[in-house]
This record gives sequence, structure tokens and C-alpha cells, in this order.
Amino acid sequence: MLKRSLTTVSVLALALIVSACSAPAPAPTSDNGLVSPGPLPTAWPSGYDPNGSLHIGFVAPPRTLDPALSTGIASLEYLTPVYDRLIQIDNNLQLQPMLATDWSFSSDGSTLTMKLRDDITFHDGTPFTADAVVQNITRSKTLDGSLIKASLATVQSVAAVDAHTVKFQLAPGAAGLPSVLSGVAGMMVSPACLSNAALATAVTNCGTGPYQLSAYQPNVSVSYTQAQAPGKFWEPGAGLLHDLTITYIADADAAINGVQSGDLDVAYSIGTNVPKAQSVVASNTSKFQGMMSTLTSQVVLQFNSNIPTMNDKVLRQAAGMAIDRDAINQLYGGTCTPADQPYIAGHWAHDDNLVDQNAYDPAGAKKLLQDAGQTSPHITLSAIAADQLAVQGLQAQLQAVGFQVDIQTLSIPTLISNWAQGQVSTIAGNLAALDYDPSTLFSTYFSNAKGQIAPEYLTQLQPLMQQAGDPTLSQDQRAAVYAKVFTILNQEALVIPICNPSAFWTAPQYVGGLSALFTTSNGAVDTRYLYRQTGQ
Repeated sequence: MLKRSLTTVSVLALALIVSACSAPAPAPTSDNGLVSPGPLPTAWPSGYDPNGSLHIGFVAPPRTLDPALSTGIASLEYLTPVYDRLIQIDNNLQLQPMLATDWSFSSDGSTLTMKLRDDITFHDGTPFTADAVVQNITRSKTLDGSLIKASLATVQSVAAVDAHTVKFQLAPGAAGLPSVLSGVAGMMVSPACLSNAALATAVTNCGTGPYQLSAYQPNVSVSYTQAQAPGKFWEPGAGLLHDLTITYIADADAAINGVQSGDLDVAYSIGTNVPKAQSVVASNTSKFQGMMSTLTSQVVLQFNSNIPTMNDKVLRQAAGMAIDRDAINQLYGGTCTPADQPYIAGHWAHDDNLVDQNAYDPAGAKKLLQDAGQTSPHITLSAIAADQLAVQGLQAQLQAVGFQVDIQTLSIPTLISNWAQGQVSTIAGNLAALDYDPSTLFSTYFSNAKGQIAPEYLTQLQPLMQQAGDPTLSQDQRAAVYAKVFTILNQEALVIPICNPSAFWTAPQYVGGLSALFTTSNGAVDTRYLYRQTGQ
């Protein structure tokens, strides 16, 4: 993912108290200690500790407490305990109500009308109403430095219809707006806090979520306390920890070690760190449990076809055909699912009928280069340090068919900046984190579509993307249009999807709610459903 961040993310947490309406005990683990991702809770669990606490280790640092200044998925886990969203996404990649109870587009797609809950109050005592939504969306669109302004570009205006109904006036192509409102753009802040210049850095009581802020150390950790008495929060199964802390731990192995030593209660691993986490759980299933999910984040080769050396379809196709996705998967310990298109199987936009023009064929890759008179073509793979193992594997595979390959290791900010400015020809590694809705495909794969896609391809893709963004189309109709987009990306070898890595959460058996941890398989996690079992 480029425009928003170059690293995928996630995190966790929650605990609970006995209620008259009681759900089953935590999901049973399998013989290897794994808990399967499950549905969002619909009832209060039994056996939770109302005084419980959890400490979570996460791989991305907390950079802001203001949703409008958030960099996206990498910040979500620090914000979701405090700020509810208008909409949420479940483990089946389906949009579900949250602060909004219902939403619908007009017959011509020019408006989106949204009904809101009428029983919600912000932590500072301000009622949650349609006017609060209007003020939040307006601020996000106009605030200097807002990082979600682009996500709301299709919103021309928003107005309160009544106390608990809002209407969005839309520009063409707004079909993805409900998905946008399931992320930071849909987080609601108390209107009384919106003008607070310290919202990004101060401990405030400005959300409607199950937890309130109690401490914040920028780039280090965020701590929270329960916003309401156990079992009293509006959402069943949420907000049952007495307190919660999420700490940035850059070294995923150190986080796993922290769970083993008892210094942490939950640890997050991704990519090449997953096998170690799996082995820790499998070696002591009576003590530890884990949950693994395939992410929509992808290991990819991304080409800037506006750079002359990369505006060569033969070269790009040969590079794609040189990649042995199964071998790259093995570098991830078998936890990186081979991919030939942007969305994983099971997502509504996945095209089961796509014919991969860039399937692994090293002999074919060599022939393409030879027939085109390409003798030892040069390619530079720009990547971040965390992706070096996979990138070195890609380097070896490309060299095997005749490429000369250099690796340029850059910091995340430098890679983002250089890519946006057209100074990078090829990006390699775990760099694409796709939103639930493909309407953001260009801004995800290409930080500036006009800057990284040559005009001859852009003229093919833009009309299709505009068509697929039509809110009057059904999901199946939109999927059929996106299938054409994916076919062009594949046939022209503009992006080479390689595999979808997995994320893995390691926790002792006393942590409950692990199966509901992933609210989206793009790695964005809501911590509200975790809890600590009694007597632990």
C-alpha cells in the first residue's frame, strides 16, 4: 500500500462480565492450538474477568490520536478502542452496521442516506446525532493536513435530515463510500473536541467506543481504561477489559518472546515472522493459542510504466513469468498464499475466471527476452528493509532468466516520496494493502495514477474504474467490471501480484475473544472483543 502506508498492521484486546444473556465460552482451539476467525459477537461471553487487563505488542507505532491525521490501517488499532465507526467489516468481508444502522444509495446514485443509532453518547456527555456526523465529515474534508481528505473526495456535501439521519451528496463514482466509512474516515469524534488543537496528542474523552484514553506516548504506546461498566456498552461482547495497553514493538520475534515470558499478553506477527509464532503455539498448546488470517495485503512487483525502461511490456511480462510464487511462499514458511490478482478468493471482487498471463514459466521468460533482443536487461528493485528476504528471493528468480538485478533499500517515507515523484521504477515486497472496496485500486497500487501508469494504459483503465464506481450497479455488476480491470493489469503486466501473507496473533489460553479479533482481513483489527478469563 503506497499512498497511505507501506506496511500492513493490526493489534488486539478485551475482557468481560457475566450477563443474563451469555454466549458460549471462547472458541475451542484445534490440535495445533489455532483458533479460527469467527463472526462478530452477538452476546456477552461468560467467564470473563471484570478487572482484567491485557498488554499487546504491535509492529507499528502510534503516531496520532486524531483520526483525520491517521495514516490509515497502520493506525487503526490504536484508535478503534476509543472511536466507533459508522460502519464495520466482518471476517467474511461484509459491511455491517456500527453507529449507522442502515444506509442506501438513491436510484441515480447521487446521494447516500444513512440512519444512525439513537442511543449513543460521546465520552464527554455529548449526544451522538446526525449533526455530529456532519461536523466530522466536514472537518475531515477541510482540515489542513487531513490524510483522509482524498478518501472522501466523492462526498460533495453532507447534511442532517433529522436528528438521526444524514444524507451525503455525491460526485460520480461513490460506490466505495460505505467501505471508506468503515475506516478512519468513519470514526466519530465529539463535536466539542473537533476544534481542540491537542486532539492528536492529548488524552481526551472524545469518542463513543468501549474504552477511553488514559495515557499516550507518541511512537511508543497507548493505554486505555473502560468507558462503561462491564457489560453495559451498547455492543455485545465489547469493552470488557478494565484496562488495555498497546505497545509498539518493532521486532516481531521480541513480541513473541514477550508472550512466552509473560511480559505481553498478545503479540502480532506477519510475513516471515509467522512460522516462529506458529511453532511457539504448536509446541505448547495447553498454554498458548494462535489465530492466523490471510491478508488482502500482497507481496507484489509494481512497475512505473511511465519510466522508459519499464514502459516495455515484454520486459514486464518476462519479469512476471520469472516469479515462482510457490517458492516465495516457502520463504514465508508456507503462509503466503500465491496470488494472480489483487483480491483473494472469497472477496466479492475476486475473478475466478482470470487467466494468468504471467504464470511461472522461466523458459518462456527467457524466450521473450531473447526474441525481443533484450540481453541482460537491468532492473532495480526498491524495497524496505523488512521485505529483504522476499526481495532477495525475487532477485534470484529474475537473475535466473537473464535479468541484472539490483536491490535499493529505502526507508518507508523515502520510498513513498520517491515513488510518488516518479524516481522509482519498480517496487518489490509486501507493499500493497488493498481496501475492502476496489474503488481505491489506483490510489492503493499507484500513489498518483497519472504518474505511475503510462497514458496508453490509463486510457484503458480509467473508464472502467469510473464505471465500476457507479453506486447504481449491483455488487455482481461491479465485480464484472473489475474483472476487466484485473485482466488489463494482468495482460499488460503493470502489477505482478505474488502472494498474500498471513498475520498471526499469539496469546496465552487465558485470552478470550481471539476469534473475533480480525474485523477485516486487510489486517485492520478492532481490539474491543478481547477479554481475560477469570482466575488468570
